[in-house]
Amino acid sequence: MVDEVVEARGLLAMGANMGVEPARLKQLETLLSEPLSMSLDTLRRLIKMGKRTEAQISAHMLVASYPNSQAAQACFDDALAIPT
Repeated sequence: MVDEVVEARGLLAMGANMGVEPARLKQLETLLSEPLSMSLDTLRRLIKMGKRTEAQISAHMLVASYPNSQAAQACFDDALAIPT
């Protein structure tokens, strides 16, 4: 997933250089800046169930894909706080 998001961001940059409509690029950039609510919900369920390893791996991947997302970072912090 991380590679796909990085590739999509690269394609957006290429689109900007090729004259793609700026408003459309902005929409797509917004979509790539935050994880899907479904991904966050799944991670929150893992955290709530206390599945420490699965939650931490998923949270790490989510933060790697969306490094500027406060929601992803909050889930990451919650996953790290799951007791052993």
